[in-house]
Amino acid sequence: MSTWLIALVSFGYVCLLFFIAWRGDRTNQSSASGHTQSSPWIYSLTLGVYCTTWTFFGAVGQAAQNLWSFLPIYLGPILVFLLMWRFYARLILVSRRENITSIADFISARYGKHEGLAMLVTIIAAISVLPYIALQLKALVMGYMALTGNDPTDLAHINDRQDIALTVAVTMAIFAIFFGTRHMSANEHHRGLMHAIAFESVVKLVAFLILGGYVTYGLFNGVGDLFGSVQQQAQHDPALAEWLSSSPFNSGLMVQVLLAAGAFICLPRQFHVAMVENTHPRDFLVARWIFPAYLILVGLFVVPLVMAGKLLLGDSVSADTYVLMLPIEADQAGLSLLVFLGGFSAATSMVIVSTVALSIMVSNHIVLPLLLRKDQVKNSDYLHFRGILLNARRTTILILLFLAYLFYRFIENTEALATIGQIAFAVVVQLAPAMLGALLWQDANRTGVIIGLVMGVSVWFYTLILPIWLEHLPWLTPLTASLPSGLQPKTLLGIEWFDPVTRGAALSLLFNLAGFIVGSRYFKTHINERIQATRFQGTQLESVDQQESLLNVRITQDELCSIACRFVEQPKLDAVFQSRASHERATQQEI
Repeated sequence: MSTWLIALVSFGYVCLLFFIAWRGDRTNQSSASGHTQSSPWIYSLTLGVYCTTWTFFGAVGQAAQNLWSFLPIYLGPILVFLLMWRFYARLILVSRRENITSIADFISARYGKHEGLAMLVTIIAAISVLPYIALQLKALVMGYMALTGNDPTDLAHINDRQDIALTVAVTMAIFAIFFGTRHMSANEHHRGLMHAIAFESVVKLVAFLILGGYVTYGLFNGVGDLFGSVQQQAQHDPALAEWLSSSPFNSGLMVQVLLAAGAFICLPRQFHVAMVENTHPRDFLVARWIFPAYLILVGLFVVPLVMAGKLLLGDSVSADTYVLMLPIEADQAGLSLLVFLGGFSAATSMVIVSTVALSIMVSNHIVLPLLLRKDQVKNSDYLHFRGILLNARRTTILILLFLAYLFYRFIENTEALATIGQIAFAVVVQLAPAMLGALLWQDANRTGVIIGLVMGVSVWFYTLILPIWLEHLPWLTPLTASLPSGLQPKTLLGIEWFDPVTRGAALSLLFNLAGFIVGSRYFKTHINERIQATRFQGTQLESVDQQESLLNVRITQDELCSIACRFVEQPKLDAVFQSRASHERATQQEI
């Protein structure tokens, strides 16, 4: 397919996204509440930002390695919506009531509104987002090279691939800046942007369903014919027979489902569209059924597509390109272009929402605290201060996409898309204990969260990132070569269960959870954390009386003294407490 045609179609698609976003902003301005009859459906479809190129291209590539290994990507979120929907609804209600602007804001607000904790969560979110964005760039470049008939791994085209990735990154940055940083408010709603994201969710779903239907019922005579052809081929191919006989029920897959569920709750982009962009709590009641159905439809043709890919393409191409190479091999140019746009939608929606969400975190929890320490900024008017923060967000988006582009160049020759996505999932799921404790554990405190995060991320780095460095940087090998087997990155604590990524993710999460529990048990919970706990854990979140909640908070004398001494001289304060203690002793004697 000619380069100019792909470029023209892509440019036209981006222009359409700009129009949809602009029209969505206009519709929001014309509505007094910003909530319309279509809002529940738009909200439900924006949750489809969860389906990135990892699910669009990588799920088939992952299934080519192990037939059922793609299931956790879909089962995790589905189980959250079916079994944990009350917890998820409480997250939405608390976020709306507290005017939460990001996942970092949520965690820091629950644990005493601590700036250092918010900054730590922001850094972890950035670590998880950068490789994910690079993954989207890699997938789009891979798709473009396949459409133009070039080998994505050919070094002769390395400059072309890098130019394409840079162009896509710049385009996404412009879109995110234009529709994600136009205004600044307490609720951070971006209605126009959400309309565009919902549209992209439709595009990638329709593209995947049309491709799956064509391959299953066009190239073959249905699922039965396709499965029979694979079984017949497996009789002469032991590797294919072993792949086909793999069981979906194993302990590793169950662990991956739990990790996917935790990551779904903690993904910055998912938190943003689900919590921050929610305009009415009832929208979730609709999304509770629409989003699981959406995921089921997206995963409906994964197995038929990978079977067709193994039969028609085999090892001649990377399994991650099966989705795009099948229509190309069938000489279906129009369908190939539609599939490319589906992958383009999956990538752009993820990148745009992630960069907007992360720019809010960086500006609110890193830039803003630094600015407030300067007297000239403190004394500036609202418009000037607003301009500084918006420019900080725009700059953050540009820096993030530039860093993601550099990361893309680092992983350019890495084949497996799913592995990169799993490693990113493993670090973002470190936020899960803090999120669950925020609503479920009254005694959870900031110290426990910080200890857990530091321990979890450290183990994640040691078990998942360090082995990659050791492979590419041989001079680091002596650092771990002399360690005993139980301390080696790949066999930490002597545990060799599961695959390396699942093992590293599970171990890091266990260390995180242990640090969280021990830290919360043995370190003091401050008064502001207790107050916030009552706001986050009320049984009737929509009608919690704040004054009544505060009366139920148990405050020690030391905590009361630390507050009162700011307004009363210490000698007078000591006299008051001594008088109170004498009165209590006299009362007890009378009794």
